[in-house]
Amino acid sequence: MSGAEWPGVEQRGGQASRRPTIAFFAPALGAGLYYQKWQIWGGIAAVCRQRGINLLYVAGGQTDSSPSAVLYRLVNDRSVDGIVSWTGVVTSRLAAEEARAFFARYAPLPVVNVGWRLEGVRSLAFDQAAGMRDLLRHLIEVHGFRRIAYIVRDTGHLGFEYQYSGYEDTLRRCGLFDPALVVDQTAVSPLATLSQRGLRPAVDYQAAVCTSDTLAMSFIGELGAHGLRAPQDLAVTGFHDGMEARITVPPLTTVRMPWREAGQQAAERLLDLMAGCDWPGGDGTTMIPLQVIVRQSCGCPDARTTRAAAGDHTAYIKPGPAEAADPPGSHPATTWKPPEGGWGGLTSAMTLAVGAHAEGLEPGWADTLLDGFLTELRGCGAGETGRQAAFLPALGALLRRAGAAGANLNAWHDVLSALRRGLLPLLSDAGLAAAEDLWQQGRVAIGQAAARGEAHQVWRLVGQAEALHQIEAALHVATDRSGVVAALAELLPRLGIQRCFLAIYDDPARPAETGRLIFALDEHGPLPLPAAGLAFPAADLLPEGFWPSGQPFSLAVEALHFGEEQIGFVLFAVDPREGLELGTIYEGLRSQISSALKSVRLYEEVERARQAAEAANELKSRFLSVVSHELRTPLNLIVGLCEMASWEQTRPGMGDPSALLAKLQGYQEQIHASAQHLDRLIRDVLDLASSQVGQLRLTCEPLDLGALLREVAVMGRQMAQDKRLEWRAEIPDRLPLVWGDRTRLRQVLLNLLANAAKFTAHGRVTLRAAADDGALTIAVADTGLGIPLEEQAAIFDEFRQSGRTAARGYGGMGLGLAITRRLVEMHGGQIVVRSAGREGEGSTFCITLPAQATDEGQPAAAADAGAPESVLILSQTSGDGGRLRGYLDARGFAVQELTLRDDDGWLPRLLAARPAAVVLDCAPGCEQGWEIMRTLKAHPQTREMPVLFCALMAERDRGAWLELDHLTKPAAATELARALARYGLDANASHEQRVIVLADDEPGILQIHAALVQTQLPGCKVLTARDGRQALDLIRRVLPDLVLLDLMMPELDGFGVLEALRAGETTRDIPVIVLTGQSLTERDMARLNQGVAAVLGKGLFTAQETLAQVEAVLTRDKRLGSEAQRLVRRGMAYIQAHYADEITRGDIARHLGVNESYLTHCFNREVGVSPIAYLNRCRIRQARKLLDATGRGITEVALAVGFASPSYFTRVFQREVGVSPRAYQQGARSSPDGR
Repeated sequence: MSGAEWPGVEQRGGQASRRPTIAFFAPALGAGLYYQKWQIWGGIAAVCRQRGINLLYVAGGQTDSSPSAVLYRLVNDRSVDGIVSWTGVVTSRLAAEEARAFFARYAPLPVVNVGWRLEGVRSLAFDQAAGMRDLLRHLIEVHGFRRIAYIVRDTGHLGFEYQYSGYEDTLRRCGLFDPALVVDQTAVSPLATLSQRGLRPAVDYQAAVCTSDTLAMSFIGELGAHGLRAPQDLAVTGFHDGMEARITVPPLTTVRMPWREAGQQAAERLLDLMAGCDWPGGDGTTMIPLQVIVRQSCGCPDARTTRAAAGDHTAYIKPGPAEAADPPGSHPATTWKPPEGGWGGLTSAMTLAVGAHAEGLEPGWADTLLDGFLTELRGCGAGETGRQAAFLPALGALLRRAGAAGANLNAWHDVLSALRRGLLPLLSDAGLAAAEDLWQQGRVAIGQAAARGEAHQVWRLVGQAEALHQIEAALHVATDRSGVVAALAELLPRLGIQRCFLAIYDDPARPAETGRLIFALDEHGPLPLPAAGLAFPAADLLPEGFWPSGQPFSLAVEALHFGEEQIGFVLFAVDPREGLELGTIYEGLRSQISSALKSVRLYEEVERARQAAEAANELKSRFLSVVSHELRTPLNLIVGLCEMASWEQTRPGMGDPSALLAKLQGYQEQIHASAQHLDRLIRDVLDLASSQVGQLRLTCEPLDLGALLREVAVMGRQMAQDKRLEWRAEIPDRLPLVWGDRTRLRQVLLNLLANAAKFTAHGRVTLRAAADDGALTIAVADTGLGIPLEEQAAIFDEFRQSGRTAARGYGGMGLGLAITRRLVEMHGGQIVVRSAGREGEGSTFCITLPAQATDEGQPAAAADAGAPESVLILSQTSGDGGRLRGYLDARGFAVQELTLRDDDGWLPRLLAARPAAVVLDCAPGCEQGWEIMRTLKAHPQTREMPVLFCALMAERDRGAWLELDHLTKPAAATELARALARYGLDANASHEQRVIVLADDEPGILQIHAALVQTQLPGCKVLTARDGRQALDLIRRVLPDLVLLDLMMPELDGFGVLEALRAGETTRDIPVIVLTGQSLTERDMARLNQGVAAVLGKGLFTAQETLAQVEAVLTRDKRLGSEAQRLVRRGMAYIQAHYADEITRGDIARHLGVNESYLTHCFNREVGVSPIAYLNRCRIRQARKLLDATGRGITEVALAVGFASPSYFTRVFQREVGVSPRAYQQGARSSPDGR
């Protein structure tokens, strides 16, 4: 059947051929149960060869535990057309529901499951219960055993229930079941367990049935360790008939599971499904019968030896009547009495005897062998010269073909035994010796062929082991991918591997996205690939054009991983007829390639680390040479000017005081300028350090870059004018928004403008901006020194200066451009320099930033967005703030809610909401609280906004709250003045009797802040403390109006002070402004977050007390509306909750605690209608919904929305809507807005 004949099979994205492809899901090629999976695979492969179908072995292992299971995510309808899955890959301890869900992901691809029955999945299931029953019948009926133990290793395995049901049912029917004989080997040895139960082998039980051959093999070994033998002391049987059953001594009596036949049947069924045929049977499961294989471990004699005897030939053929005379040319060696019906019975017996070991032979081989035997026997009487050699050549040819197909040649002794039993009755006494000679020679030929096959196998294994060792050695010394590829290209053909494809994941965390083919080998040699590999969708498994074409292929895909770390995958061309040992070889290759690629990654990381260390060492040298000079210059100037100022004030004969004052003011201005310059240098160094350790962070928002450019242009003009340069600014009126950090982009632009002015002696400085193709370009151009071409590549490196500027004596540390580039790249942009390199022609620095479309997901801060008088609750997860929101809603606050996300997009959403206050609804374990508060206080649009922390612990009905303000120290005078004004402390008010406590462990900072407060508020009393304990004692004693509290103090830190203040009745309402340093390490941030979490986690108050405290804090903020507004909001909330009840104005007033007249006055002023009018509107709105959505009558609707009188309802409805309720219900809606 060609590809065009398969319904549903279409052109796949990665394949040029339309030939259908079957995927076989199974464990790794060389993992456990290799014989079983190899047999299933062989059966599937035989059908695929016969039908011209591609076969893909997907070695993903168990879906719930194997790191190779990632391969299953790469399989889809682009690469395969149907799936056969071994049940073991999805059902070890995986629930049946999860197994079904696993297969459901491949719909609509047809799937056939082989092994055990899976509900809801088409399955070919081994009838293990029946197989167990047959095995027990043999032990009971043939051997007479009555006490039979049952040994199981994994009771959680899906196959256990089927085998155990057969065991228990059979013994119960025979009256022999004893639960004490059932042993789980998981914990201890079964023999020891039975002994602990007082059960002795050969005395209290005569046989042991094991649930697998491996378990039986292990149990026989345990018996031997205790001086017991099987079967003499205890009969032992296995299950599965794997390789272990044949190599165990004695060979195991077991139950054969026909793996190969199951694979063939699964492939046939799958192809039928692909062709549109239905699955036979109603429940989607077909049971496969099993066969008891009798060997010596149960006490039976060797079956092959028994079959070699003549035995009872009547079981095979029935001789016909003797003919009157021998045929012409016959010899007295035979009586020539053919059986009835000819030789069919004998050839069938020969075929049955060899079973599956006739792989690779043509039908009719048994007739050929029989003809050869009879022909040669006929010539025996003619002497050696007349004898025609026919039997042994025919046998030899058959053995060669069967051996090439991987058959067990020793099984052919059974063919000769069947032939002997069938022909003995037909031989005359004279011919018996000749026939026995031929049979003996045949057995010798079989033995020699088997020996040659084994020798060839050993020779091949030695060669493969040597080649594998060479590959391992070559891969071990490879230091890059090219070395790995070269080793594979040279050595894989020595293993007989003619086709191999190696791909790695671009992103191991998302393996199903992009793969990169780095090695491809076919029968002609390595295929050319780009140096970096060929990118392709990993779910295609191979790029287009690389799938084998022409003949159907058989490929195995193995996952490349190191532990749990995913690397990629490799595909090998594998023919399951080549031998089981190949599985171990491919598994070894997989492991070696994985280790080599991991080693290459580690080597590359080490190399990068070495280069980074060398660069850091060079950077350190440049840092010391540059910074030592650049920092000393302003510092020396400050020290010198201070000394001069002191000397001027103390020298004899100071002269005119006004002249001295003017001179000191000049010194002060120079000192201030030098200090500012020194501050900028230090900030640059700190920014560089933060960038290098990944702590340089952005606070992005939808930003109007045009407004920022116009703001910066004012300062740029001043810089140019100070140097008498021409200034140009070309900024369009409208520019698209960018997603950026206002402060950092301002820093970038000012740095470029400062450099342009600094290095330009004559000419002009230009600032330009333009938008094009989704990007925004900003250029800063000058006519200054320019940058030599050979230096332009390094101009953005740290501590780099142009040699030209250094020669002219321009100072600077060479950090500005390095930081600028880093900040631009963090915004997703890039910066380049353009300069001809000639002096006087200047240079141009161009920044390109991605523009933000107006309909993108990030919200723009629209002027009409949000509610300026609202409270915004910021929660960790959706729904966390429900209780808090309901409480504030009921008390008249306009409430919005935002959820923190993994990305940093919460700030622009908060800016768009424009609230008047923020409540952080933090769980006690929240680790973001401090960072959020610090971000809000650093942003110009939110720094004045009150921020509260609130934690409600529902399980304990406890809560905690924390109101914090924040300043970085040392606080600037303007920032401190704004902070004091937020608490009603400003220079225009009287502040007598006001007390402010300052707590800081740095004396200099404490002195500066005290002086600033006293300057701003001359009437205030300022008290200071040097540590947390001193501050807490002072606060408790004087109960100040405000506390400025450093968080990083000895003895008791700031959070300890806060916690103690919140616990005290008299101190919990004292406002606190916390102080931190400008530069905080990650450890500092973690400590602060933990501090916030620790205070909130105490749960000092009940949940109701916490909510009340939050309300009290918000009520004090005038921006959240007047008392009348909050009263009306509470009244509206009450009405909306009780509109269906018979409530009056008095009920509303009593609920709010005010008189009725004041309630009406507030409603009329804030809403424009009375409370009853608002109540009626709410009722009419609900009535319209009921009339729209239901078939209720008018009276029923009126009563449902709170009207006691249907006629009154009709009048109100007519007035509000414009039509009667009945007319509205019939479709006459004259007032669509519903007012």
